[in-house]
Amino acid sequence: MAKKFSQEQAIDYIQCATSLNSLSALLLDEVTKEKGRSTKKVAGKAGDALYWLWELSTSYLDESLLRKSIDKYERKEV
Repeated sequence: MAKKFSQEQAIDYIQCATSLNSLSALLLDEVTKEKGRSTKKVAGKAGDALYWLWELSTSYLDESLLRKSIDKYERKEV
């Protein structure tokens, strides 16, 4: 049976999900609008999302599983 989140962990997961959702919505909006790109807004939202991803990865997630997932995206030198 899965362990129940502590209140602090649940809040951190919700903060991360909220930040990722906000970034996702902004990115989709940026792609579909015809003018007025806003890299400052994207940078701000990306920074928020990266902070919460970092918080989860350093506080709650298995580093070896994260590394395995990241490694599959590393570019191979030719």
